Amino acid sequence: MGPSVRLQELTLYEAFGYLVPGASIVAWTMLVPWDGLRAWAAGGAGRLSFWVGAIVLAYLAGHLAQAVGNRLPKRPRGNAVGDMGFGSDTQSTVRSAVRRQFGEDAVADEDVFRFCAAFVKREGCFREWELFEYREGFYRGMWVVTGIAFLEVVVAYFTGQHLGFPWGGPIRQPWIATLVALGITFWLFGARYFRFRGYLVGGTYVSFCECVLSGGTARRTTPERGEDR
Repeated sequence: MGPSVRLQELTLYEAFGYLVPGASIVAWTMLVPWDGLRAWAAGGAGRLSFWVGAIVLAYLAGHLAQAVGNRLPKRPRGNAVGDMGFGSDTQSTVRSAVRRQFGEDAVADEDVFRFCAAFVKREGCFREWELFEYREGFYRGMWVVTGIAFLEVVVAYFTGQHLGFPWGGPIRQPWIATLVALGITFWLFGARYFRFRGYLVGGTYVSFCECVLSGGTARRTTPERGEDR
């Protein structure tokens, strides 16, 4: 994998993992629930410094959202082999591959995923890793910022604020509809986050077994970015 491909992957995670979630919560906070911030944003929108500051703030907010997300559950269950819903034969296959690669009783059950993930990334066994990783990061970030937006609306309601949108000042106050919409969106982003986390963890175990049991790097299942598809 060349430097240009790695730069593209870094850019994708920076954009979708940090900048998009951060920009979403910054825009929401400035434009919707708070009267004072909305007036300040309207006054500064014509200045370049305002937009530069907003982009930097969005990037930092995205990092903060990911830091919060990393403290939240990564799956409804754990990442251990027994938590993946694999059949008993599949679990035996994974554990056999772990013993073959790392030695008998060398890795505790709760640490198996970390070892397998490090192995497949180093050996290039799981070529879809970056794809699932940045999508997981996007959904996790949006899950967190949607939850923050929900809490902001609750606080704004009890502090006498007015909901506003950029296409025209304070509007008729649809507090319940806004909270319902945010609640549904929060659930959807959470469901997608857990789904892609499952893809990442399950794919890691499968790719690890393919790589170890075949005696080498597993065959590539998808083309590299930048190649003809």
